[in-house]
Amino acid sequence: MAYTLTGFAGQLRKGLGGAYYMNKTVQATDEHDGLSVTPQTPLAYDPGLDGLRALAVLAVLAFHLDIAAFHGGFIGVDIFYVISGYLITRIVSTQIDAGQFNFIDFIVRRARRLLPALLVTIAVTLLGAFLLMSPSHFSDAARSATFAAFSVSNWFFWIDSDYFASSKYVRPLLHTWSLGVEVQFYLLWPFVLGAVMKVRHHALQILLMAGFAFVSFASAIWAHTTLPSATFYLSPFRIWQFAAGGCVGLFAASYLPHLHRYLRWAFFALGLALLASSLTLLTPHNYRSLSAVLPTIGASALILGLGTAPARLMLGHSATVYIGKISYSLYLTHWPIIILYRYWVFRPLEPLEMIGCAILSFASAILLYRFVETRFRRPWTGHEALERITVGRQMIVGMSALAAIASLVPLKQGWDWRLPESSRSAQVMRLAHFPCGNSPSLHSETGCEFISPEQRGKHLVILGDSHALALAKGLEQTPAPKNTRATLIARYGTLPFHGVTTYGGKWKTGDFGNTFEHLATASPDIIVLHARFDQYWWSKDADTSRPTWIGQGNQSPQATLPSQAAFISGLDATIERFNASDAKVVLVGAVPYSGLDSSQCLLRPQYLLTDAQVDRSCAGYSREASMHRAGVVNEIIRAKTEAAGFLFVDPVDLFCTQDTPTCLRQHGGKVIYSDGNHLNQVGAEILARAVWQALNVDD
Repeated sequence: MAYTLTGFAGQLRKGLGGAYYMNKTVQATDEHDGLSVTPQTPLAYDPGLDGLRALAVLAVLAFHLDIAAFHGGFIGVDIFYVISGYLITRIVSTQIDAGQFNFIDFIVRRARRLLPALLVTIAVTLLGAFLLMSPSHFSDAARSATFAAFSVSNWFFWIDSDYFASSKYVRPLLHTWSLGVEVQFYLLWPFVLGAVMKVRHHALQILLMAGFAFVSFASAIWAHTTLPSATFYLSPFRIWQFAAGGCVGLFAASYLPHLHRYLRWAFFALGLALLASSLTLLTPHNYRSLSAVLPTIGASALILGLGTAPARLMLGHSATVYIGKISYSLYLTHWPIIILYRYWVFRPLEPLEMIGCAILSFASAILLYRFVETRFRRPWTGHEALERITVGRQMIVGMSALAAIASLVPLKQGWDWRLPESSRSAQVMRLAHFPCGNSPSLHSETGCEFISPEQRGKHLVILGDSHALALAKGLEQTPAPKNTRATLIARYGTLPFHGVTTYGGKWKTGDFGNTFEHLATASPDIIVLHARFDQYWWSKDADTSRPTWIGQGNQSPQATLPSQAAFISGLDATIERFNASDAKVVLVGAVPYSGLDSSQCLLRPQYLLTDAQVDRSCAGYSREASMHRAGVVNEIIRAKTEAAGFLFVDPVDLFCTQDTPTCLRQHGGKVIYSDGNHLNQVGAEILARAVWQALNVDD
């Protein structure tokens, strides 16, 4: 093999400055993702690959429609990564062998293939968000659009989102994270292959590729304990799946023709079995980098079995192949359609609505494929040097223009001029400054003083989770008794009880560790304990698909009854701790849950909504349902708190007193929630005044 890294660098320089013409066969390759490279080194088009793409995109579609039987449908993305690794490895390695690879031409073809359809999808999605979404959610969609336009939205969502959390249902561009990973793979992979192919022996090439995959996989396993979201979103922890496809590509080029057909049949059967197992065994609760081995090996094995009679029978049907051909467009269109429709009705989809969204997704995908994807993936000019300049310039202009427009939305308060006057006046602007910031996890032990830290009078400590943070903001903004200073000690998503641990599914969320020892040392005069107790008691709600368990020891109970037993045990241990102190103690019960994010539902523009539709879609839980959910656990806490001689404040008494169908959603024309369960400034001040009144600090 005459090719070297020096030669690769030379071709890269040639691509940057010289005229290097694509032959007609290479130009035609983009019709099937480069499955035919040169006249001398053909790679025959296999419709089975499009059939496999169809399986992948249909699995993702079913998962995003919340069809229960396809709870593992997110593995479709894993399949796509293996396919991409296989195809790009075969294309680039074949061109390298022939001395015909050009990095710039490769990137130009990838840009023509992916970016036009992506940019059109982003633009249309932003239009839908403009018509339907609240200022806050429209701003978030616009921010994500800015990152998605440059194919780096995986980094944006890594910082700001859990793919499996309920927040995904207000993020119409969340699915672009996987495209960001894909584009970053394209930028890296030619250099990886250039290094691998310095080795002449084919078996050693495969071993080197496998070693590269192992390093990425091992880093993902190592990072999971400290950066679990990063291992899902970021390309360094995903590259092993592409490399697995790369190993298959290198193996297929040298050894696949010599395999007995029955062995290839066995590979195909193994691949189907592993993918079927992945769909049924994997869930959002147990999916981790280690779990991704199952669909990755399954997709790799299935590719080795393509071309066999069973593969042609199962994956070669014309309808299946056509779905595979439009799979990229279908992937782009389906998620915004689902999310924007859900946002319009502001509830989960009914079965008939699922079918309607699926039909609309297919129709939109066909149009996008026919008029954008297919049209723009062909060469735009007849001259290679001009092609590079034209594609590069047009793509940069398109991405920059879209990002510039999107960046204006959060700068202008989500374009709240779209709202009716009554809705604009109902908004509550965030405080410009809160001394402890907005991250309760930063103050889980030592605490943060937020009221009169210079005072040397009575010392109040508020202990809890993010609901305690919201209450602290209310306490700061309401008149505090003189000579009182306050400290916040909080940890996000963690029950503030002694001797118990909070789990998200089977994974530990946190505990309060030595916090109670710190409290004993600090000897506060007043302790206020507040948290989202209903979530910890009932273990789940409409806001999250991952159950919350309370456990004792180092293992999640994975069931409601033992979790509730641990909750009561932790409450008893906490009260016992408080009994040993001289502090005045008040426990603040669970805030009634509305069943939806009423703060955003009530602040939607009404271009496509009537007042009656807003009222109907924002109903959420009935008053009785909200009172029951919070009331059960509040009564348990009240009984034990008052039996110990402590004070108890019940938010249900404050927010569910009106003779209306639901508990309080607005006060004085202002919404009182900042999301589905946290009180905003208006609501927090109502609760804070009740706490100050109960404490009667001046006594």
